[in-house]
Amino acid sequence: MINVDHLNKYLSLRIMLDGEEATSMDTNDRPPPATAARDSPDFQCTISVLTAAKDHAAGSYLLLDGDTTLIDVRTRHWAHKKPLQLDFQLGNPPPK
Repeated sequence: MINVDHLNKYLSLRIMLDGEEATSMDTNDRPPPATAARDSPDFQCTISVLTAAKDHAAGSYLLLDGDTTLIDVRTRHWAHKKPLQLDFQLGNPPPK
């Protein structure tokens, strides 16, 4: 099953590759500003869902645990009349 950690790894890899592509396409031979977080090997994104569930205030963001499957996210947080909204924040996750 695909879980939030898989999505984190995909987004992190995608951001890293997009940054390398931007560096190679720079016409001024200057790399774009890099952050220490993006350049660290354990750089990740944090993923939150805009809640519609009864156990959380509707319209608030809930930080998703890495072990949560995407099917569970859909089941718990998707209101059928609205699209499921996942947001991500760049950087290392806060310490637990």
